[in-house]
Amino acid sequence: MRLSVPANWDDTFIESLSHRKVEEVRGKAEAGLKARHAGHIRAARAKGFSFNYLLDEACLDNREWGRKWQRGIENLLDRLAACGADRLTVSVPYLLELIKKRFPLFKVNVSDSAHIDCAARARVWFELGADSLTLSSVRVNRDFGLIKSIRSAVPCALRLSANAPGLLNCPFSFHRPFFGAHRSKAKTALFDYDLAGCRRIFLSDPAMLLKASWIRPEDAGFYNRLGVDILELSGSSLPEERLRILISAYSQGAYRGNLLDLLLWENRTEAGRDVFSVDNAKLDGFIERLYEAGCNGAACGECRFCAEKAREAVKYEDNERLRALRSLERVLKNMTGEETKRRAH
Repeated sequence: MRLSVPANWDDTFIESLSHRKVEEVRGKAEAGLKARHAGHIRAARAKGFSFNYLLDEACLDNREWGRKWQRGIENLLDRLAACGADRLTVSVPYLLELIKKRFPLFKVNVSDSAHIDCAARARVWFELGADSLTLSSVRVNRDFGLIKSIRSAVPCALRLSANAPGLLNCPFSFHRPFFGAHRSKAKTALFDYDLAGCRRIFLSDPAMLLKASWIRPEDAGFYNRLGVDILELSGSSLPEERLRILISAYSQGAYRGNLLDLLLWENRTEAGRDVFSVDNAKLDGFIERLYEAGCNGAACGECRFCAEKAREAVKYEDNERLRALRSLERVLKNMTGEETKRRAH
């Protein structure tokens, strides 16, 4: 299984990156492409990695229809090509067509934010010119029959996000990419209701941790056999040592420790400790059991397998879990309850 790893824009990190399974480095310069970013892209390419620049905002504020915006994106794409970037990731169909017609030298991937969750949607993106598709992690990662049907429908490369776990069939997932697109332009910090709502569910029922959309390093081969070509690892803002551990684990296909060490997971008590830990060794064979049972995460019904496995693999101190849950509930009440009503008046 090939890997796409996050850019942290540190040239020394690129120089030390040598895992043979890493195919590309993936990232975006949030404050605009500067000389140091261009140099980093050149360094990645010199090491033999592709560089995938992210243009995956779910909303472009309708600026894309104006000539000023189009001149700006053309200028950015010229600069990316000049420093050696060879791949792009998009979420907007118009941007895919624009790139393919005006800058055909780039290979273009479609982001998880595009919610590709069926063969028909995958075919439309492929016919628009996509070279690879990142399938919707919260809809597809645990629906093994769906992965097979999408694999049969399109010849392009298929990707899955491995370590940015969300609730299966998460109702917050449709709004969050738009929140992210606008948050990047906001002058003040914005409350992330989607993330808070998702975390409340995990804190309320620890078994939901095993029903999330993560893919363990040990499961990479299983997904490869289903037809997935590339696993995407997230974590550009992680401390460098943790990023090294993440990439090493997925390159080696094994990690013996707390699975949450590898995931983009933040659920802490007021004392700063993680609420949960998940013994990764206890999950050997877990994904195969779900496959054999025909599970697609749509409805648990009578099956109690995840709940039973959670009692074995998920560790926590219940008082700390409840304290963290109550703290989060207070925050949400302030945003949606009586406090919000009083502020409005």
